[in-house]
Amino acid sequence: MTNSSTVGEKIKYIRYQNNLSQFKFASEIGVSESTVFRWEVGERTPSKPHAKKICEKFDVPQDWFLEVFDTEMFDPATKTEQLKKIDTSTVGGRVQFLRLTNEMSLGQFADEFAVKPIVVSRWETNKSKPQGPKAMKIADKFGVSLRWLLSGDFEETVQNVETSNFGARIKFLRERSKMSHRVFASKIGV
Repeated sequence: MTNSSTVGEKIKYIRYQNNLSQFKFASEIGVSESTVFRWEVGERTPSKPHAKKICEKFDVPQDWFLEVFDTEMFDPATKTEQLKKIDTSTVGGRVQFLRLTNEMSLGQFADEFAVKPIVVSRWETNKSKPQGPKAMKIADKFGVSLRWLLSGDFEETVQNVETSNFGARIKFLRERSKMSHRVFASKIGV
């Protein structure tokens, strides 16, 4: 299931994953079977309350379900401010920070590491974290240490960097990526 899938395709996917007919799915959500059919064929989309209920009932991240992939993050006017708001004291925050500084949607990040977008969303919301080979691939891809990714600790060579300081985090990532100031600035849209 990719990022570009429609809400209807995602509803079908959720139903199949939970072994539910349209009728049973409809009764779980409190709508008619014909409403579920219309959602799946794209004639209608779920209302906000129904979308929220689907996400809660089936433990599906809303950003994946409704395709809200932090699109404002790719707007150079708001990117820096949005990046500053990410809590990099958690594994999920560090994963999200790496994804967004590299201008990747949830789906692109998922495809890059051969996981479903739901998995990336769970990492970013700290419901789970990348393990073993996946964590090593993420660290390698973005030029960060596995130690930093999983614990937030910088290696000895950069121990003096204040991890809560946004500028220091940017400098660290730029240096680890071996990018010039100009290349890194263009990469993050500033």
